[in-house]
Amino acid sequence: MTGYILDSNASLQAAEAALRESETFVKNRTETTLGAAYYADPGTSPDSSIPANWTTANAREVSTITFSAGAINLVKTLPMYRIEKQPILPAEAGAALTKEAFLLTAYSSGGSGNAPVALQTAYRRRILD
Repeated sequence: MTGYILDSNASLQAAEAALRESETFVKNRTETTLGAAYYADPGTSPDSSIPANWTTANAREVSTITFSAGAINLVKTLPMYRIEKQPILPAEAGAALTKEAFLLTAYSSGGSGNAPVALQTAYRRRILD
């Protein structure tokens, strides 16, 4: 039981690291496409709840994971993330901003490969006119 808790905790932390990297990636992007991990149409990404749907062909691997003890290998495989563009939100009254909205999904399988965790967050990017 203790081993599973450690495994699932490492998986959760790795998935959170993948979400942070995906937010940074979207925030700093300059190109219009984001590669294989990017889905321009809502609802077109593979089902995130199925572990077999997470491959380097349709998701981006996190480059490194650093835990508080330093860079250590607590997960069997590197976590991955996908970026799915969402419909543009209407501009707020009086705001001179255009918004891009993304659904970011991250996945990790833990140290044993048997503690899958998938996390999602909505991310909105503002661009000045």
